[in-house]
Amino acid sequence: MKKNENKKRTLLGIFFLLLLIVLWLTGLIKVWMIIMILAIAVTPLWGRLYCGFICPVATSLNLASLLLDKKRNKNKIGLNSKWVKYLALLIFIAGFVAINKTQFFVPVFILLIPLAFIVVFLFGEAFWHRICPFGTIFGFLARFSKYRYDFLSQTCSRCGLCEKNCKAACLTVGDTLNIDAQECLYCGKCEQVCPENNIIYGKQKA
Repeated sequence: MKKNENKKRTLLGIFFLLLLIVLWLTGLIKVWMIIMILAIAVTPLWGRLYCGFICPVATSLNLASLLLDKKRNKNKIGLNSKWVKYLALLIFIAGFVAINKTQFFVPVFILLIPLAFIVVFLFGEAFWHRICPFGTIFGFLARFSKYRYDFLSQTCSRCGLCEKNCKAACLTVGDTLNIDAQECLYCGKCEQVCPENNIIYGKQKA
């Protein structure tokens, strides 16, 4: 069941990646902005579903996972430095404005893919997910999400598989079990590897 879920996610991600490329090549890239706006609108309710199912950058990284797995946890420099992500967001906004003014033919959605590969190679995948400009926007709204990934119980074997497979380094298994909803990518990896089925996506606990 978990393998089927992972396969569905992968196929859905590939669909949106191909859709982005087609929209770019046909000059209809503005349609992607509509998808982004809809994704942002539902984030306060259902969380970062864009990151978990739609994001072409995340899909590209997943497809290249065989090459990137060894780099995934290479370096977690600055993961707890909020100024790093906000600085990246400001640089992104400035670059976005500059591109629009110069009418550069490659949209930022496409440019982020090779940039992500460079950052992952140098600093690890978790670092990229923390500084991704779109991720910062979605993450801010995800703090208020009504539905999110969480532990069913604080009682578990502490095997650490969920923490090890967390691509955003947002999950901690220590004295208490915690998933940071703001940084969670909603990729479902933690749920898939948990041998005790102790992680589930659902309505936030009161």
